[in-house]
Amino acid sequence: MKNDINIAGKAAMFIALLCVAVYLAAPPAVHASDPPHRSDSDPNWCANCHKQHNAPGGDVTAAEGNPNLCMSCHNVAGIAKNKPFASADLAVPGTSGISHRWDSGPAGYVTSGGTNTSTGKVISGLVVSGGQPAYFTGQSVRLYEIKITSQGDVSSAAFDWKYSDDDGSAWTVGGSGVLTGQGIVLNDNLKMLFVNGCTSIPCSPASFILNDTWTIKVRPGITFPATLDLSKRMFKDPNAPYDIPDMDTGIGVVQGSTYGKVVCSTCHNQHLQTNAPLDPLAPSTYAGAGTSAGRHFQRITNSSNQMCLDCHSPRRINSVRTWTGSRLSHPVEVAFPSSNTPTHSVPKEPGGAAAQSSKTVSGSATSAGSTTTLADTSKSWADNELVGMTVTFTCWCANASCANTSCVNKGEQRQITTNTANQITWASALPNAVSQNDRYTIDADGNPTNNFRYDDNGTPSFTQGKVLCMSCHSPHWADSNQNTYDGL
Repeated sequence: MKNDINIAGKAAMFIALLCVAVYLAAPPAVHASDPPHRSDSDPNWCANCHKQHNAPGGDVTAAEGNPNLCMSCHNVAGIAKNKPFASADLAVPGTSGISHRWDSGPAGYVTSGGTNTSTGKVISGLVVSGGQPAYFTGQSVRLYEIKITSQGDVSSAAFDWKYSDDDGSAWTVGGSGVLTGQGIVLNDNLKMLFVNGCTSIPCSPASFILNDTWTIKVRPGITFPATLDLSKRMFKDPNAPYDIPDMDTGIGVVQGSTYGKVVCSTCHNQHLQTNAPLDPLAPSTYAGAGTSAGRHFQRITNSSNQMCLDCHSPRRINSVRTWTGSRLSHPVEVAFPSSNTPTHSVPKEPGGAAAQSSKTVSGSATSAGSTTTLADTSKSWADNELVGMTVTFTCWCANASCANTSCVNKGEQRQITTNTANQITWASALPNAVSQNDRYTIDADGNPTNNFRYDDNGTPSFTQGKVLCMSCHSPHWADSNQNTYDGL
């Protein structure tokens, strides 16, 4: 009996050791990812964003700070140059910029004065009350200015501050000789955090230099998102609650943290395209990991602008109202009729009804063409009805085959000079001849994402006839004109 026990024990030990050996020999688990953020032709595609050792950013990332990591590829010379971003694109509504900001949030964003030499950091935040942020209670877009009046480090440097509700035309003095520190409340629940610029105090030179200035711009009607998958990506700790404490690390601000600011990965899941976007040209279903390029890497489902309305919830006003002169929001999620009436006119892009997104032309070349022609025998256009409109070669593939030769013209745009029933022509030659199956869209200005989206002659559009945020606003590459963001 004793020998039987020994044999059984040794067998159990052998099996346990075998399991450990198999586990150690197995390759490490790798998170799935979808194209174009993965490439089956590059076995080391993870290294485009991640660095195994001595990584400068959190989550072993190759760049410090989430927006910096994204823009290391999404720039005019990067591997994602067809969708470039730069700091100059950050929106200043009514003034400049073309993109939703990736450095702002319910507490706005801070801009250093152009001649500043201070090494210290200034961060805007919100007062926490009852475990939740007491949101900015101002009723207008507000501009604050902070000016150092006594230089030094945190707790010794002092500042004056003022604010303006008309973009700087008139100012109201808010305070003077206020000592720098953490959680310094200005007004309407806006608070400031000052962080030293060195680890050895006193800093030399001082962290905050005399007469250096910072401006803070904050907008009303913005809240922290209620959806955890969004809110937890606005703070340093992925699982942090709303009321995380402001932290002075002693070496400045950890740039991998957003401190309650929206960054790229707040709205975008950089790995997967599972969630549906508000885009009629995107693949309608998710076909599994490693597929479904063109669904815009949405962090949560955004097919009815749920993501927009999570932060901009005060704009979720779903009733048609008459303007009274008060500050009211345009109705959202309201069904508007398609016909032009005195109270419900349907805006059109230059080019008329054919420019509407419900009439935006998309398809694939049914045969090989030339560098100045494309044929699609599935169409039946009226002669020259598309003249002046823009054709864009998209090649939005359903899987990782986007590297094939039929995508060589991806991103190219040409203005149509003539068209027949099923062929379009343009003047400036493409770099490569059109191939069969080349995907394309035709739109009045080459940007179908900025179109008004309503019903089309009684037939529901892809928004089911409802006015949504992106009926009028584009989160990126907005173009109401070349210098003004559409106001999101």
